Parts: sequence; C-alpha cells; structure tokens
Amino acid sequence: MIEPIDQAFRAAAFSRRSILGCGLATALIAIPASALPKANLPAGIQLWTVRNLMQNSAPDTLRALAGIGYDEIEISGFYGTNALHFQSLMRDFGLTAPSMHVKAEAMIAEPQRAIEDALILGSRFIVLGALPKTDRNTLDSYRLWSDRCNVFGAACRASGLRFAYHNHAYEFDPIDGVVPYDLILERTDSGAVGFELDFYWAHKAGRDIKALIARAPKRFWLAHLKDAARDGAMADVGQGVIPFAAILKRGMFEHHFVERDDATAPLTSAAASYSAVRGLLNGLH
Repeated sequence: MIEPIDQAFRAAAFSRRSILGCGLATALIAIPASALPKANLPAGIQLWTVRNLMQNSAPDTLRALAGIGYDEIEISGFYGTNALHFQSLMRDFGLTAPSMHVKAEAMIAEPQRAIEDALILGSRFIVLGALPKTDRNTLDSYRLWSDRCNVFGAACRASGLRFAYHNHAYEFDPIDGVVPYDLILERTDSGAVGFELDFYWAHKAGRDIKALIARAPKRFWLAHLKDAARDGAMADVGQGVIPFAAILKRGMFEHHFVERDDATAPLTSAAASYSAVRGLLNGLH
C-alpha cells in the first residue's frame, strides 16, 4: 500500500536551502540559423527537442534558436551549468524562459532548489515533466502524485510561481475503469495545480483535444505543440494530422512550446515547426 504524502516532503517544499553551482564545459560548434518574422504572441520551444545539441554547446544552440525566431524556451536541464549561468546565456541571445521542467525525483528531494532555480531564471511556471515509470500502474500511485502536486503547487504559489503537470499518453490508459488523467484533474487543487497539454500525446491516446480543454479551460496554461503523422509517429507542426488551427484560440494558453522528441535534424525540425506555429499564432482570434 502506498503511504500518504510524507511530512518530510511537505516540510522540504517550504524550506530554504542554498543554491549549488557547477561549472560549464561545452565544446563550441557552428550551427546555421535563418531569421523569420516575429509577431506579438511569442513562440517558444522545449529544449528537449535539441537536447543533444545543447549538450555539445548550449551557447551555439541557443544562438541558433534565437536566429530561427524563437522568443522563448522551456528548460529541461542546465546542461553542465546552473540556473544563474543559464540565465546569463539566455539574456545574451534575447531569450526568456517562462517555464522550466522539473524531474519527479527532484520535486520530491529538493523542492525548494527547483523553486529557487525558477526564480533565478525569471520563470513563472514549474512543470512536472513525467512520472517515474514505476508509478504509472496503480490508482494509488496517481493519488499519491496528485497529493504531491498539491503540496508542491502550494509551495510554488507561495513563492509567486505556478505549477503545472505535463501529460504523456499513459495517463489516459484506464486502470480498474478509471482514467488516471481524470483522477489527477479532479484530485488536484485548481488553485495550486494547472496543466501543460501535450497535443501529440493526447492525440496518441485517442483523446479529443478540444473536448479535453473544454472540461477545465482555465486550468490549461501551457501547450506543447507537436504534430502526429498518419501512422502515429511524431511530425513537425503543420506536417501531420492534428488540427491545431481548429483548436487553438487567442488566450487559451499563456505560452506555446514547440517540441519534437525524436527529431533526427533538430534545428531543421525546429525551423519547420517555428514557421507553422508563427502562422498559427498570428492567426489566432
């Protein structure tokens, strides 16, 4: 039986601790970039899309993304540096990071560290990127993680931040007749926990994305925009079957992040999706 959320985690979520630094060691590489026109609604990208390039050279990769036209990034790690250094890198290329992902283990072990990193970056959102694989098989696990999200979300709110849960497809697989995503949506506190809707994974799970948003429109704060090919594989935005233009409305989401987990040419993919998303955002009404 899974125990209720423990007091140690609850206390740690509100404690203070110092920020640890670490050195930056990256090899410089040259990455071409092309500029595309911008508009008033910012377009963002989740850095998981370019994680291997970031590992090789964070500065050159960020420079390339800014050159493509991206205004915002969503962070999924610091690639050998720390929040303070990463914030400086972003500033050098005119980028902001309104959102950062936190790993489930870090959310439990060092909740205040995650909050402090977000504050250093100037982020407004912290997002739980995924549940541990071992905690996706029982309703008790989803109840436990919903409670943990409530605690961490309250800690974020107390620090002027907002906390969101990012979906994959597994949350939509019923367990004992219950859809875990529905459980999370109902069990989490609407004042402390919002959602980052990953369009691809919701589509992959067979969900009607428009109907999903309509269930709790004020709780879907962030969007991951990635397309699905007819065979179910991931695709660049605008090159698949997800009807983004029929779903997205102005003000529906506060930030929109391109993402593609499996891009073999990440910058080419990022540029293609940017062009499509820029058009989508310009056309919202």
